[in-house]
Amino acid sequence: MAVKDGGPAFPTHDYLKSGEPGMTLRDFFAVHLAAAALTRATTSDKLDRIAVVAYAGADALIAEREKR
Repeated sequence: MAVKDGGPAFPTHDYLKSGEPGMTLRDFFAVHLAAAALTRATTSDKLDRIAVVAYAGADALIAEREKR
């Protein structure tokens, strides 16, 4: 099953021509969630775990957004 990525985060008219979406909305959400997690991280926190949690949060945000 394909991951729902929310489409391009910053679509432009060039996207329609090139087909290159650039950063997806999922990536955009995950970056912000990871940044927030890193502000509270300790040296024992694993970066790969923060990434997993950030993308899980991004998936939840996209799922909620699709309900509207």
